[in-house]
Amino acid sequence: MSAGTLSLFEQPLFANIILPFLLIFVIVYAVLEKTKILSKENKAINVIVALVIGIVFIGVPAAAGVTIKFLPIVAVIVVLIFGLMLMFGIAGISKGGESFEFHTGLKITLGILVGIAFVITILWATGTLQYIIAVKEQWWASQLWQTLIFIGLLVGVIIVLLIKEKNKS
Repeated sequence: MSAGTLSLFEQPLFANIILPFLLIFVIVYAVLEKTKILSKENKAINVIVALVIGIVFIGVPAAAGVTIKFLPIVAVIVVLIFGLMLMFGIAGISKGGESFEFHTGLKITLGILVGIAFVITILWATGTLQYIIAVKEQWWASQLWQTLIFIGLLVGVIIVLLIKEKNKS
């Protein structure tokens, strides 16, 4: 094989059509099988629906493009989380003979950080992040951020108060 040829995984047909189709097909089929929304006994219905959704997905280049940009980052995040769990397992960190489990506060913090990373990755993959970054150069940007932070704090306080009220009941 010469240096100028592409490997199978770099071929546009494989990378832009086959892999996204297989990903969507497998995910949709797994969800349909697990939830048994369409049929409890007939798996052919689930296969047909997953196949149609996969084909429609490939027919929309923007959706496939976002997926192609987004998946490598998700793969890196999954590998990092798996590596963290592997390090804890190798170190033998456990809780009284049971398997290791993060403290609830740490779970919430990690969940929030992963959620923020997920949102930023989606914004980057869709091309929206560049427009959001460009907003900071507008004359009204400082007022916008102050308002958004205030609304965020207000929503946070309301959620905390609702949770406390629910726990009292």
